[in-house]
Amino acid sequence: MHDPTISYRPGAHAPDPAREARARLAGRRKRLLARQALARGAHWRRCVLGAMTSGLAILVALQFGMGRPAAAPAPSGE
Repeated sequence: MHDPTISYRPGAHAPDPAREARARLAGRRKRLLARQALARGAHWRRCVLGAMTSGLAILVALQFGMGRPAAAPAPSGE
């Protein structure tokens, strides 16, 4: 695997602290972005799941409302 802390140019074998620091920061930034993307994905899934659940609840309520027979009118005293 490519190691960003190492320079692969010939003759560049001297340790470069600035280069190593940049590579470490880039790695940390990449991990942070990945973590944020995961959190965003979870939030999106939660929103979709909530919308689907509420939609299902509305459909069930409509079925219940339409499936029940209407109350019979009260018989008159005659």
